[in-house]
Amino acid sequence: MSTSGSLTIGQQLQSIPPRAVAVLAAAVTAITVLAAYLSTTAFVVSGVALLALLGLATVRWPRVMLVVLVLSPPLIDLYAGQRLLPEQAQSVARLFSEALLLVMTAVLAVVAARRGTLVPALRHPVTVAIGVFLAVTLASAIVNAVPPTIASAGIIFTLDAAVLFFLPRMVGYSHEERNQALWAVAAVVTISALLAIGQTILTPDLLGADPVVGRSGEGVRPGSLVRDPNILGTLIGLTLPFTMFSLVRQPPGRRRWLVAGAAFALTLALLLTYSRGSWQGVIVGFGIVALLIDRRALLAFILILALAYPTAVLMPKGLLTGGGASYDPVQTTITRLGNVPLGRDLRMQFIKNGIPIFEDHPWLGVGPGRYGGAAASIFGSPIYAEYRTDKLLRNQETVDNFWLHLGIEVGILGTIAFITLVLTAAYAPIRALRGAIGSRFAVPAGIVSGVVVVSVATITTMLLEGNTVAFLFWFLLGLGSMTWPAALRTGDPPGSAPASAG
Repeated sequence: MSTSGSLTIGQQLQSIPPRAVAVLAAAVTAITVLAAYLSTTAFVVSGVALLALLGLATVRWPRVMLVVLVLSPPLIDLYAGQRLLPEQAQSVARLFSEALLLVMTAVLAVVAARRGTLVPALRHPVTVAIGVFLAVTLASAIVNAVPPTIASAGIIFTLDAAVLFFLPRMVGYSHEERNQALWAVAAVVTISALLAIGQTILTPDLLGADPVVGRSGEGVRPGSLVRDPNILGTLIGLTLPFTMFSLVRQPPGRRRWLVAGAAFALTLALLLTYSRGSWQGVIVGFGIVALLIDRRALLAFILILALAYPTAVLMPKGLLTGGGASYDPVQTTITRLGNVPLGRDLRMQFIKNGIPIFEDHPWLGVGPGRYGGAAASIFGSPIYAEYRTDKLLRNQETVDNFWLHLGIEVGILGTIAFITLVLTAAYAPIRALRGAIGSRFAVPAGIVSGVVVVSVATITTMLLEGNTVAFLFWFLLGLGSMTWPAALRTGDPPGSAPASAG
């Protein structure tokens, strides 16, 4: 037996059945919820115990725990944290996913260092691209005399999720394990989609889910487990491309029908969210990618959409509440667009307000943490008073446009550096499409499409700054970085280390 402490722990964990760990985790979670009603201190202490337990589980089941991690922001921070806990504990609960990220990163880094996969995982052009982006943002902070605390917060809020690019590389994934990870995510999102459909058919507060009332005549917009229809729509947008590519690449049989059912549920729920940013992301992002790499997937989506749309219009609504509003995306979208030329659309107001700021600070921006994001909301910003941006932020915290936020904070150079970073991360799955067949095509195609969908959708949201979707975004890119053409055609090469590929 090894005398190494971490290896001894790992060997001891091998003897513990998964069911026992799951039961123990459920028990500690229940205790943590109950502790929240006693005091914040008791809640924090119990929460630390839960994080420690999940950290130990990471040693034994790293791939399972990574899926738990990337789904924790929308499901735990937003749903469980807000529905199960008293108000005084909710602000602390929103930090759970960040704390879990920190714990799992530390655990996997130690394990990877002992296994010899840490350095190969970091030896990737993305590491250099992150360094370039950090250099530009630091230059912006120095030029604009941004206080270190604020600059650090601005950089962290933008880049902390990028560590998830490296975590799957530390663990190592075969093709089949990548496929299983994507299907695990797709299954959870599909269940959330089914709940959103149930909210529409039965009652908006089904299983404690909070509905959102639209401001342009949409009626109730289901948010399912994540509580926010825009986040739900983006999660569906991330998942739907993989489902569509898998559908057309599946051999005939029962499983293809199951995949088709999941694709239909995802598409129907996407329509019901009224999340126009997600619609835009799917239509533009997935549409363009599918048109370029596999038109059969685009045709399959059009056929499923042709079935989902009349279903959304004709399906019963609000059966347990005496009826719900009819589904009418056309008129509500016209109403929403009609606010743009009248100057009432808030997102357009932010763009108009941001133009003179950008003109005054084109190359390096106003500095990290100074505009549009969470850091500026927490610490305040002199830019807001100078350009009267604060008058537009009376009822919300951010500018609801990640690219506007990024462009004004770090300017042209910073935006180019960030886009280069994403393109560098996406190069491997793009390259892996060549000559691939079956699921070996669907996996990288789903990753590339999902990344493009989010990149387009975040024009109307702050998806890549907050962790609700950014965790999954960078995790998918990390999975994609371990694909390469030879492996996709002939199987994973014997003796190769997945963490060092790509």
